[in-house]
Amino acid sequence: NAHLSGGTGWPPERKRAYANDLSFRWHLIPVLATENRKKGSKGPESYGPPRREFWCQYGMAWASVKIRWGLTIRKDEQKAVKLLTDSC
Repeated sequence: NAHLSGGTGWPPERKRAYANDLSFRWHLIPVLATENRKKGSKGPESYGPPRREFWCQYGMAWASVKIRWGLTIRKDEQKAVKLLTDSC
């Protein structure tokens, strides 16, 4: 998703830094492999955590990572993030 949101032009070092960023607690969240495959590169407009009690954190994390890395957020993504964070 980062690739489609502005990361396509990043140099390899920045892509590597993004993929391995452990300095921000919500950047990489461990999940089951089956759930990770379901999500793939989908944004919140196409995928949401199966556990509703995680929606708030997921929406906040999604928006925070986009801002932190200067990535674009489409209108449908923005709407979905609002829906997720309205559960906070």
